[in-house]
Amino acid sequence: MTPVDLNPKLAVQVRLALFPTEPRVAAEASCAGLTGAEIDAAREGRSFDIQVQAAIVLALALRAGVVTDAARSRAERVGLCAGQIRALLTLARED
Repeated sequence: MTPVDLNPKLAVQVRLALFPTEPRVAAEASCAGLTGAEIDAAREGRSFDIQVQAAIVLALALRAGVVTDAARSRAERVGLCAGQIRALLTLARED
């Protein structure tokens, strides 16, 4: 499920970072128009886009329970709003 505050392409890249071996997420990524390089990068917890990169770092930290002020601050600096950060928390809590 994609939280409404995240655009589908950003959400699927975060989901790929959180669940890199989930085939369903890879299929969603292809449907969202991600390139093979974008899919591979997201699976490795990175992105070529600075906003997506900040979202991935924050979501992985949220999932691990080690969120730092720096990760949250960077996400805000690159333009993620409070609603998007809450949506990342929702994704990070998925099983």
